[in-house]
Amino acid sequence: MVQADGSSDSKNALQKKPNEQSLDVNAPKRWPTVVTSLALLSIAAGGGFAIWWTSFAFVDLTTRVAFIMGSALNLAIFLAIVAQACIYLGQKNLMLKQWRAMHDALSQSERQTWVAEMAFAIGTQARVCVHSVSLDLDKARMFIKIENIGKVAADTIRLKGVLELSDVWEPKSVPVNREYDALFPGTLKIKTRITLHDHFSEEQIGWIRSGAAKFILKGEISYSDGFLPKETRTTPFAFRYRLGDKDWFVYSGEEEN
Repeated sequence: MVQADGSSDSKNALQKKPNEQSLDVNAPKRWPTVVTSLALLSIAAGGGFAIWWTSFAFVDLTTRVAFIMGSALNLAIFLAIVAQACIYLGQKNLMLKQWRAMHDALSQSERQTWVAEMAFAIGTQARVCVHSVSLDLDKARMFIKIENIGKVAADTIRLKGVLELSDVWEPKSVPVNREYDALFPGTLKIKTRITLHDHFSEEQIGWIRSGAAKFILKGEISYSDGFLPKETRTTPFAFRYRLGDKDWFVYSGEEEN
């Protein structure tokens, strides 16, 4: 039972320490006030003694009393001025601390506002990517569809890609560049048509039909939106056509069967 009481007391003591520490931190500093008060009392006592001692230089009692009263009044005015100056100095330091605290709070608030704005922009920005790629070998043409899966419209859309014909004795690389003004989110998609006869010979297209050549499409889509107009984002893509499946698959650049 004694050990249990001791442990509970120690827990209570540990719980009280943070509060006591916070009180010590927030407690006002009293030593400047004490030092100032002692200094004023010392000046008052020394000045009073000097006035009293100097007053004995006057023989006439009326003159002596007038000197003491006038000097005491001047000393009181001087002490009041010094005390007021000390009060103003203390208020200045206090206001300076308050200004610094307000400045820090304002900086923190501005940073939080910036983080909130960036989070809102990232959560609602445009996201343009490749929707699908199709290849019609009978008509020797292919289509690239891009879509916006974000929440706002994208503008200045640039499709920069490369069609590669490899694993043959005469490899070939053909650039594919398209540019569009805008793409709104939703079901609307941009369809890009590429005619193979404009870039490849009939023999090269025959290699694709027979599966003798590796047919690869890779590149990137760059775009911007209204939230971050000065920042251009990009979406890379890479696909390879497989004759056996008659479909396009994500291509990692490694050798595939």
